[in-house]
This record gives sequence, C-alpha cells and structure tokens, in this order.
Amino acid sequence: MNRGVKVENKLYFLRKSKAPAMLIECCFVDDKDDVKLYDYRYMAKAIVNGISS
Repeated sequence: MNRGVKVENKLYFLRKSKAPAMLIECCFVDDKDDVKLYDYRYMAKAIVNGISS
C-alpha cells in the first residue's frame, strides 16, 4: 500500500538539520508473512528512482 509523501517538520533531525534531509520508511515488518515480502534490493532501487527523478 502506498500512503504517499507527507511533509512533517515535527521530527528534531528534520527541523535542526542544516542540509536537506528526509526520513524514508520502507515497510513495517510485523510477522513472518511481512518478512517474506521484504525485498531490500527492490526498495533500494525504488528509493534511488524516487530521489533522482
């Protein structure tokens, strides 16, 4: 499920950073079924594509 992009300034490191910063939450792994779906290579490629496009 894609919950979209949210802009949030409440987190300390986002407010106090002098450089541009972002927090990326890839997934929530709560049980064995989630572990089976977890694909770090796919997520890494998606992050790179999202940042560079």
